[in-house]
Amino acid sequence: MLNQHNPPIRLQIRTQHTQEAFDSIERREMDVAFVVREIASPSVTVKPFFAEEMMLLRPAAPGRQEGETVEIKQLAPQHEVFIISLPGFKQDSPYS
Repeated sequence: MLNQHNPPIRLQIRTQHTQEAFDSIERREMDVAFVVREIASPSVTVKPFFAEEMMLLRPAAPGRQEGETVEIKQLAPQHEVFIISLPGFKQDSPYS
């Protein structure tokens, strides 16, 4: 059990958005974090843990074909929309 570990382990679980988690790791306030996207940082090591299929929705437009491939590089992260569906999710974030 964690409470019997020597030296003692301090375990704190918190919910943060990706940028907040990267900032906390860089400030050494946290040792690990699970995030939804990668941010380039020379002081943070990123390793894939889990991959989830996602769908892209966009309006139909002349010249667009059904099933047309969109490269991730074409998408702007500042326009991402995350739907928070977990009860009690932290809402007081400066990144919300």
